[in-house]
Amino acid sequence: ISAYDNSQSLKVSSTGGASFNLSEKMGIYSLQGRVNSFPVWKKQGAREDNYLFVSTDGYWVIGPDPISKIAWLYLPENYPTPKSPINTLGWVYVNDQLWEIDDTIRVEFFTGNFWRRFT
Repeated sequence: ISAYDNSQSLKVSSTGGASFNLSEKMGIYSLQGRVNSFPVWKKQGAREDNYLFVSTDGYWVIGPDPISKIAWLYLPENYPTPKSPINTLGWVYVNDQLWEIDDTIRVEFFTGNFWRRFT
């Protein structure tokens, strides 16, 4: 496992439609382990569980449970599945039960201190 595949913290952000419709999915995600041979990150400071993971269909998604197919955002690329979600382009998000493209969704390394941001 390279550091690229195993970053402890990732930042999910958007300045497009996903930032307005799914703002609670944006933020800092911390590494939890592995599912389906890929790393899984969990959103920090959220009221509901949000995970960044590879679904059983082979897509990078953000959803409520890393062993389900439910997703609010996903990267429609799975042949092959990118080894990491970092710096990938082409994410879509759900808006009123329709998938919409948001070219501004970014998944990046987060090297700051999450807890310091809220004190």
